[in-house]
Amino acid sequence: MGCRGLNPTPVGRVRATLTLLKRVALLYRFVMHRARTMAAVGILCVAALGVATNIATSAVPQAWQPYQWIAWPVLVCLIIAAVLLEVRRTDSGRADSTSAPSAHSRRVLLRRVHSHWIKGVLERSFYQQVRLELGIQTTVNSIHPWDVVTTTTHTRPRVVPSGTSALTVFDELERMMVVLGAPGSGKTTMLLELLRDALIIAEKDIDEPIPVMLNLTSWTQRRGPIDEWIVHEVSVRYQIPPRHVRAWLDVDLLLPVLDGLDEVGSSYRQPCIQAINEFHRRYTTTSIAVGCRHLDYEALDDKLELHGIAQIQPLSAHQVDDFLVHAGPAGESAKSILIKHPELNDFTSSPLMLSVLILAIQPGNRLTEQPVGVDEGDATRIFRAFVITMLKRRPSPSHAAKDVITSLCFLANNLRRISQTQFTIDLIDNAWLPRSTWKPGRRASLISLIIGFILLGAVGYTSSGFVGAIAGAITATSFALPALEKLGTWDFQYEIRKRDADPAWLSLKAIDWTFPPFGVLEGLSKHPKVIPVAAILGIVAGATFGTPKGWLSAVFCGATVFILASISAWLIYDYGFNFSKLPPREGRSEVPSPRVRAALQVSIMVAPLIGLVAGTLAWLVLTLLLDTDDGKLALLIGLSVTTYAFICLGCHAFFEQLSIRRTLHRAELFPFPAKPVLDYATRCLFLHKVGDGYIFAHQSLLDFFDALHTKGPAKYRTVESLFDEQPGR
Repeated sequence: MGCRGLNPTPVGRVRATLTLLKRVALLYRFVMHRARTMAAVGILCVAALGVATNIATSAVPQAWQPYQWIAWPVLVCLIIAAVLLEVRRTDSGRADSTSAPSAHSRRVLLRRVHSHWIKGVLERSFYQQVRLELGIQTTVNSIHPWDVVTTTTHTRPRVVPSGTSALTVFDELERMMVVLGAPGSGKTTMLLELLRDALIIAEKDIDEPIPVMLNLTSWTQRRGPIDEWIVHEVSVRYQIPPRHVRAWLDVDLLLPVLDGLDEVGSSYRQPCIQAINEFHRRYTTTSIAVGCRHLDYEALDDKLELHGIAQIQPLSAHQVDDFLVHAGPAGESAKSILIKHPELNDFTSSPLMLSVLILAIQPGNRLTEQPVGVDEGDATRIFRAFVITMLKRRPSPSHAAKDVITSLCFLANNLRRISQTQFTIDLIDNAWLPRSTWKPGRRASLISLIIGFILLGAVGYTSSGFVGAIAGAITATSFALPALEKLGTWDFQYEIRKRDADPAWLSLKAIDWTFPPFGVLEGLSKHPKVIPVAAILGIVAGATFGTPKGWLSAVFCGATVFILASISAWLIYDYGFNFSKLPPREGRSEVPSPRVRAALQVSIMVAPLIGLVAGTLAWLVLTLLLDTDDGKLALLIGLSVTTYAFICLGCHAFFEQLSIRRTLHRAELFPFPAKPVLDYATRCLFLHKVGDGYIFAHQSLLDFFDALHTKGPAKYRTVESLFDEQPGR
């Protein structure tokens, strides 16, 4: 045992070396994440300046004398690195000491919250829309029609006087409130009313917290501290710099309004409660409101440690009669239906179902003519009639009704599968495709392969004739690697969504752009498929460019290409992971989606830099070792790395996304483009538009469409059973 430790095998030496280098890389990342040590790293860079200067002016080997000028570009790079480190250190200290972010970011956030949730959702709620449809005088500032009972640990249940605003109830409960109620009782509406009133105050007083509406279903993707999740969600949903969100949260200038606790998966609901309680203990003075269904909340072992509960009461008979009286002829029709079908009276205590029932009243919709089937309950009948009525009342000349319903069923099913309530184009990935379809990642790699053949073949032929064209074509075969390694930006996003990871690890920091060069040390263990491809490229390069100058040149050329190809690929893959975490860019196009568009725009700048480094290193190595000024191979290497980097960092994701959307469209599962259909569904009150995304008008409506969605042997069936007659086109 002792001898084995003193004389390790070659494999052991290699493993020990890799372990040491890995620890050095981890130490570098540990050091760079701390602003206090950045000054020390800057000092080391300054010391390296002196060393480089000494090298530039001292005696070097005779063969290296003509290349002393290389030390001066190194000096420039080190100076830039020292400056960047100092700027980074200064910015970090400044960010830590700043308590109030820019007033501009505050105004932008207030405007976007109001646009997304007040204009997009509250003003288009069922309660408001039914009054508009019936010509009842309404105002967006009207008080909700239901009663509220508040409870705290120190007081008995108290009925809130009629006409009391949600903000007043929130203040009475010390601005730490849980809103409970039955499905469709108005929990989200009450939270939105609170959001609206708090926005009005925040716009007038900069010392008041900024209210933000967030849905807790997205917490299940990361399952970490709530404060990290809030920072991430606000920065992504509202396009606000994370450092500003963090600063607001640290000084109690953010008011999280968290809806959908009951929509969190049952296995994650209890951990979510614990995370919210931990957040409350850490931010004891931060205002917060949480919404949940009453029965789901009561079934939990642990409860939220907030000050009070506001429980929404069912509509009373008097409130229902008053609503129907003001509804005019539609109210009279609803009364007659309720008399003929007393089993529907149970649904009138819910403001949602009462509003849907009023909107569904339409002569000939057969709501009352169809008996309740074994697999169709009363709520399904009401929603069924509502959907048919709205499609007939607001027909579209461009979208067939059955196609709209099929798309909504497909959308609802996939949102339920990934535990999401808000839909954005970036959510669509390979998992949305039928199992029998050819994977778009392979199709994207085929397109990338064709691009490589054309581009690199042309460059190789221009530089070295027919032999160079063959070398370029062989090099292009490596462009199929993203499909084998799942290394495209789109695939990285998919893996991130599936992974149970620390949200701090998932957030993108400035340090992440400097760490990938050190991450290549782990490339062999993370991406071993690169090795055989790089070996083939090295053999081709050695045989093509090195053999005419002797076997030593062939060996050096092959080894250089092999090493540079491996390092470049691993570097690109590490950057690719960072690209998958880029915040989405605003835009109207669906392909590329906002997040893929961001990756494409950044890759246009990053890919040439990586290619320039690879080409320069190849030229330096070949020039110093082989004493030749032939830069054809270096040019081919640089262009190959640039093209490969651009494909991996954004272009492959674009091709894959385009293929996914076209496949879904051809299968008649989801339209392409989708926005016209989704906007039409919004006009029909099936969806609400929230920023660049869409949510179903109510969770019960999502459940209804999801229940209609079933799988067939080849594709998901269209929902023809929803219609007894064609509503028209």
